[in-house]
Amino acid sequence: MPRSQGISWLIGSGNSIVGHFAVVSSLPFLIPPFSKSDHGNLSNILPTTERYNAVANVASLTNLLDDVREGRKVLRYEKTLGAGSYKEVWQVSIDGNQYALSTQRFSNANIKRRKIDAKNAEAELEMAQFLHTALGSFSDSLHQSQRPDPFEVVLFWWAQDHKLQPDAKGSLLPAIDTYQDIPSRSPKSTFVYVLKPLYEFDLRKFQNLQGVADEARRKSPTGVVRVQDSVADRVSEEIDVGAGRGWTDSDSVGSLKTDARSAVQLTGELLQIGDILQRVGVVHADIKPANIMILHGHAILIDFGYARHVDAHRRRGCESGLRGEPEYVLGSDARMRQTCPAGDVYAMAKSIYETLFVYQPPFREMVSFETSTIDELNWRLRTAMKDDRQKTRFRGLSPDAQEQILSVLRGMCRVERPYTFKEAYQIFNTYFPDWAVLSA
Repeated sequence: MPRSQGISWLIGSGNSIVGHFAVVSSLPFLIPPFSKSDHGNLSNILPTTERYNAVANVASLTNLLDDVREGRKVLRYEKTLGAGSYKEVWQVSIDGNQYALSTQRFSNANIKRRKIDAKNAEAELEMAQFLHTALGSFSDSLHQSQRPDPFEVVLFWWAQDHKLQPDAKGSLLPAIDTYQDIPSRSPKSTFVYVLKPLYEFDLRKFQNLQGVADEARRKSPTGVVRVQDSVADRVSEEIDVGAGRGWTDSDSVGSLKTDARSAVQLTGELLQIGDILQRVGVVHADIKPANIMILHGHAILIDFGYARHVDAHRRRGCESGLRGEPEYVLGSDARMRQTCPAGDVYAMAKSIYETLFVYQPPFREMVSFETSTIDELNWRLRTAMKDDRQKTRFRGLSPDAQEQILSVLRGMCRVERPYTFKEAYQIFNTYFPDWAVLSA
């Protein structure tokens, strides 16, 4: 693909209407509004199943609930991947194929919190439809290499009035009465279930795993360890990459190789993802390593519950309200109590830096948006990026390549006029013009 055209190969160019998009000033906007009639089964707007090599037979999910209730398919609980106060994610199987099933509960116990959560849940479904309509219409080149879709896929969703409970065999049976609506006010509890592909692991777990391996390597007489030996079953459960894939930390973590080629590829994919978001007028507002998944060695951005469309004609294209994880928030956003595109750029740069290089931030899982704390986190990251004694997690990454990547990341995080995603992606392509070939 021509690098100079950014993603014009993906969305077209000029002032014309192409498919479902009106392209104005090279930015696409979805013409038809989000329709609740499309909520349940999104296969009508998803591209052909060949493009989703992460998903087995998407079309077979069209009548999922009826098929499960009538015994033609078995929806089986495998294990819990994550659980919070309002949301859980399970690993489930359907006809032997593995998926993730997230559940979110809305109740009358806390009206204000429920309305916010309901808005986020509906926004997540809307954004999935928006992004995949864009990619489905214009991204053939993106998938010639069999690269998984760069954004999270919503395969199917429904709501019901009670929580799914696995029986003695682990089977899950949806309620007889299900619906496709997310109420913001209701006297009863509502459970919303969203079926998604099962990814291998996220970059936060990759970082944690590498940290454990580094510690084990320091204690090893030979300096060589196997990840499965150093972290035992705990991490094997945490990152389940399936049988037959290597765990030797000198080669890979799951399908993500820890070499220079993969470092460049991963950086390029994440910058491209940011460039696409910026061009279609979307602020993710919660970019962080835990929301960047790996599948077949490629990066996928997930969790669009906080994402919003922004007006490209406004000066900053910001949305009111501060969202996301404080550790990845930009100081200017914290002061203005807004979520802006520059905040996404900063969060992506920090996520890439923490993945490629060994960096221990002063805090973890911050719960406060206090401006002074956010400013300190920003300052410490910028200072760390300037250090000329970087330790990379990816073997074979030359000093020149490290400096080229770091120069892009520093530009994305600088105080005065930080790079946009477009600028960062263009500069990265001048340093690594053939990076996309690495995805093939």
